[in-house]
Amino acid sequence: MKNDNSGRTVSSVGNTSVQTEVKRNTAGNIIIKCLCLLGAFLIWLYVMSNDSPDYEMTFKSVTVSIVGATELENATGMSVVSGQGHMVDVTVHGTKRDVVNLEKSDISAYVDISEISNAGKYALDVHVDVPEGITVTSVSPDNVTVAVDKTSSIMVSVVPKLTTYNISLDYVLGNLVPEISEISVSGPITVLTNIDRAEVVVGDLGQLTGTVTASGIIQLVDASGNKITNQFIKIPQDSMKVTVPVYTYKDLPISVSFKNGIYNSSNVSVKITPEIIRVKGDVDALAAMNQYTVVIDEKNVSSDITVSEKINLPKGIENVDSIETVTIEIKHKNAETTKIVISDFYLKNTAGVDYEIVTENLEILFKGRREYLNMLNTTNVIVTADLSSVTLNPGDIDYVPVSVVTVIDDVADPIQVIGTYKIQLRVK
Repeated sequence: MKNDNSGRTVSSVGNTSVQTEVKRNTAGNIIIKCLCLLGAFLIWLYVMSNDSPDYEMTFKSVTVSIVGATELENATGMSVVSGQGHMVDVTVHGTKRDVVNLEKSDISAYVDISEISNAGKYALDVHVDVPEGITVTSVSPDNVTVAVDKTSSIMVSVVPKLTTYNISLDYVLGNLVPEISEISVSGPITVLTNIDRAEVVVGDLGQLTGTVTASGIIQLVDASGNKITNQFIKIPQDSMKVTVPVYTYKDLPISVSFKNGIYNSSNVSVKITPEIIRVKGDVDALAAMNQYTVVIDEKNVSSDITVSEKINLPKGIENVDSIETVTIEIKHKNAETTKIVISDFYLKNTAGVDYEIVTENLEILFKGRREYLNMLNTTNVIVTADLSSVTLNPGDIDYVPVSVVTVIDDVADPIQVIGTYKIQLRVK
């Protein structure tokens, strides 16, 4: 036990307990205050980092669009020559939350050309639209130069162009054929004067084994092949079909065909010069063509002859040789000629018109082997006039073609009628 200055007796054990309690309470208060301060600081940090009322950010390279082009063209007939693609830096202000969440695409920078009245270059103020709650503090640069000019239209030629393809040595690429040979292009006169042609660019065609049709993108180019881009240039279409011909070569044998089937290897010999012609054509077309045939009407051949026929190939097949004609030599085998005079004629008169035959006799020339020619007479030679297409008025006289047919039993080798014949008729 101890005495304090007042004479009171104080227990040392009790005093120690009180002091300990006081210390404990004091330490707890300090911790609570520190925690409160820390919480307040964290709240302040949160507010400052997420909802600060005073935050700025600069967006670089915002594209400046041009508005009012339609109004300008309607009012003055002018359009933009240059000025597209300008970029500016835009600085905005707002709460940090709004500014941080802002995308470049949310910012609209533009110049208005609708009030321009004359051709020329103009430095126009850049306007910027931003979402509500955001303000624009600066734009750099704050103006851009735009040039306008009168509009017109021209016709330009279309030139197809291939990018990538493969073709074997057996094939050759032909001239590309666009769907349309010319297109109309309209826009600023200053730009139109630089346009040389419209190229239709066809993409990768892979391995070419025949003629194909593909679509290509149309692009305007100058004389040096540089692409011309102007958003106010107008063309009627963005793409076009192009035919890509693929040709091959072929050696075609030349043959002779007789129109009436009278001549064959048993009664004539034929010599053809040249025997082969080299041609170029579409792969599919030549695949179905195995020879070039010359057709001869043997009724006009009365003796051994040599004729020259011009080579006329089907459309799309090209003669790559310098030879333009084929010579055909025809020689008869065991063939003789004879004449039969016919005085009886048959009329095929379906219209029932009353005709009078003026021709009394018709001398007809035949060719063939002698033993068959000896069988011919006036009874087995039939001459017929078909009057179905004849239009004559009463009293008219005209010549009408006739057909000549021989009727001989057991004759395998045909007898040929040489020439064509007519008889004269009068309408009663």
